[in-house]
Amino acid sequence: MDAKGNDRVASARFRSHEQTLKGSPGVNPEILETTADVRTEIERPRPNISRLKAIAQGVAEAIQTIGALREGCEALKAALLP
Repeated sequence: MDAKGNDRVASARFRSHEQTLKGSPGVNPEILETTADVRTEIERPRPNISRLKAIAQGVAEAIQTIGALREGCEALKAALLP
């Protein structure tokens, strides 16, 4: 498969994942905005790789924050509940 074919497959997969997110309850609207930004960028004739890396880094930081919040909530709950 050529590069354009690979791009079309990647774009279709991404759109599928994006639709799954939109249908999931409790998904933060900011996450949907971020996925729209990624979709727009990867569908350009010449995607800006630096921009995609920056978006990916932001997503990774958000995931790490969510993980840390869970641990903090569990510790707080353990301290407050008998």
